[in-house]
This record gives sequence, structure tokens and C-alpha cells, in this order.
Amino acid sequence: MGIPEHEHFYFVHGKKAETIIDFKNAIKDMSDKEFKHHVNKQKNDFAKWILEVLKEESLAKAISYCHSKEDVLKAIKEYELDLSFKYPLEQLEASEEFKRFLAKEFIYGMIFGLILGFILSRLLI
Repeated sequence: MGIPEHEHFYFVHGKKAETIIDFKNAIKDMSDKEFKHHVNKQKNDFAKWILEVLKEESLAKAISYCHSKEDVLKAIKEYELDLSFKYPLEQLEASEEFKRFLAKEFIYGMIFGLILGFILSRLLI
């Protein structure tokens, strides 16, 4: 479930972003002229949207100091790296939902293997 349509970030030349990934991809493809429309001495639309809509205070603060596309992309990369340390894979693997998923997949695989084994044993006898 994403954010409401009216809260998406709309870039000056028509692209839009709903997530940080969308946002990062749009930044990569935008011209310097478009970037300057959103980020200049008077405003930083990117930092404002990230703070007010996505509620990502640390990323918004980092982007508020950025004055180029490269700086924004670097800030996003550092933010993503920081998230990977906050939510390591071991935490996901230990979750109850992940354990149920593994158990269900194991049972399905076992049933499939038994049925296939039974069919093959009948064909080979």
C-alpha cells in the first residue's frame, strides 16, 4: 500500500515518484535545468517532500544540504546503506512470518516430492 496519489512528488517535466526508489530513478534521468527548478537558493522541493510526505527526517535533512543531482544521489545511497544496518537480514529471518513461509514451502515441497516419487515408482515397475 503506497501513499495517496495527491502526495506523490510531481517533477516539473511530468515524471512522478511515490517511493524513494521512484524518486532516485527520476533524479538519475533529470536534466540540470529540471533539478535547478526544484532545488535552488529559494527552495528545496525534494527535502520538503521527503520530510512532509515520507516522514524521513534524516534523509530530508541530508538532502536539504545538496546542491547537485550527484549530491542527492549520494545522500540517498548513504540513507539506503544506513537502513540496511538498521534492518539486517537476520532480523527478517527470525520473524515469525518468515518462519511460517519456510515451513509452508517445505511442506509443499515434501508433498510434491512424495507424489512425484509415487508416480515414478509406478511407471518404473
